[in-house]
Amino acid sequence: MQVLGHRGAATAGIPENTLAAVDRALVLGADGVEVDVRLTRDLIPVLSHDPGLRRTAGIDRRLGALDLAELPAV
Repeated sequence: MQVLGHRGAATAGIPENTLAAVDRALVLGADGVEVDVRLTRDLIPVLSHDPGLRRTAGIDRRLGALDLAELPAV
């Protein structure tokens, strides 16, 4: 059996789907990680579990409706 970190291993101060969360999952002994890839309007892949930004950034917009340059730093 393998153990996968879903969206990495997010904790307070380490947001999900970030390199820091991936690193933490591996340090904690996960065999790998599972992340979700979504495309921005300008077809740039970004890591996000949700199709929109409401839960993670408090913004009621969908990733596919924004160009990468329009994304907030979350």
